[in-house]
Amino acid sequence: MQRPIGNATYWRRVFWILLVATALMLVRVATASTTALVLVLGFMVVLLPAYVAAFRYGYRSPHLWLSRNAQSAVGRG
Repeated sequence: MQRPIGNATYWRRVFWILLVATALMLVRVATASTTALVLVLGFMVVLLPAYVAAFRYGYRSPHLWLSRNAQSAVGRG
């Protein structure tokens, strides 16, 4: 993505909410049964790119969060 959607703080919060909610869910599933844990971990493989994208968008995309003025100043300097 080459333009910001929301702001960096929003995406950082999204990442941490996803991470904490998933960790809590995994603890509950792990106490239920081994079969349920294996099934949920299988689904987590499919969801892993969403976690990586939220992290990278919030923490590793500083060029998206610069204002247009700052970007033009960087381009001139």
